[in-house]
Amino acid sequence: MQSQHLEHGLAVFPLLRHVDSYQPCHTDLITDADAREYWLRQFRTLMPMQMAAAESIGVPESARNNAADAFLSELDQFEQCPSRSGQLNILLLDTIRQQILFDHGIVDEFRLIKQRENAATLPLLADWLKNLDGLDVAQRIELILRGMLAGNLFDMGAEHTAREFAGANVPFDAALQRVPDRPWYCDGVEMLITTWQQRPWRKAIIFADNAGADATLGVLPLARELLRTGTEVIITANDKPTWNDITIDELRGLLSKAASIDPIFTSPQLRTIANGTVTPLIDLRQVNRELADISTDADLLVLVGMGRSIESNWQATFSCDCLRVAMLKDPHTAQSVGGSLFDAVARFDPAA
Repeated sequence: MQSQHLEHGLAVFPLLRHVDSYQPCHTDLITDADAREYWLRQFRTLMPMQMAAAESIGVPESARNNAADAFLSELDQFEQCPSRSGQLNILLLDTIRQQILFDHGIVDEFRLIKQRENAATLPLLADWLKNLDGLDVAQRIELILRGMLAGNLFDMGAEHTAREFAGANVPFDAALQRVPDRPWYCDGVEMLITTWQQRPWRKAIIFADNAGADATLGVLPLARELLRTGTEVIITANDKPTWNDITIDELRGLLSKAASIDPIFTSPQLRTIANGTVTPLIDLRQVNRELADISTDADLLVLVGMGRSIESNWQATFSCDCLRVAMLKDPHTAQSVGGSLFDAVARFDPAA
């Protein structure tokens, strides 16, 4: 399957099926008035926290005020005329907000928190890998997923966890305790294990999410396990910073440090590629062309985090196996897929 090239170095993700009918977000905020009211209010609620983070890295007060005013003005206009842009969903609001921040010189406002979380979790990696290696295959895969879910709690873009992480690090063992017992709300663990044991994948594409434990103790152990079964692994991350999402440069730095713990992280079978986006959600019709080209023959897609796998791409179907791993950290997002706050999602869908 060949990637369908777009302008500006972007392309349609080649494993996406039904491109013509694809919609990144399953909630239309033009037609769903309750959802629109919720999300416009939520974006307003998170803005002061984002400006506080900008202040912590030295962004001048005038720039912070101007950025906040500009974005709140956009929200006001969407309240008055929801269809003013022809569409309205969370991804569009994320995109507008991020562009306004960049326009006012606010870049990577959560970097101090990301640095803190990376510094706190990297020393835990060796023992976490040793713990995993002491288990049989099925137990190991389940614990890798549990680690991914625990790490995914670190999210500055979700109000119910942002205030907790803004002040101090949440220890990984404490986060593990907060992952529900199985069976999880969406629980495809047995199917995943069976598929993995019957026919290990040739190539996996992993869309990474947050910095800290999400990447260090979640994505890296998954990548390592795939590499050890002979799978070529491509980890993709955002080009530029947004919230506490790990960027491609931060990911490469993390892998360099992880290589001193396990040299498998220097394997030529492991590659990192920017995904072409600067938002927590992703429109798979517009990804980095290099990523699209290298993904054409992949047989496993892993979407990590609520933004990439639930708030966007929950209803997307793919021509390869797809694993979605996320904690439901927003009540409206949870409700939209029939779950509850802090339910765990480990959804595995065989190739369509």
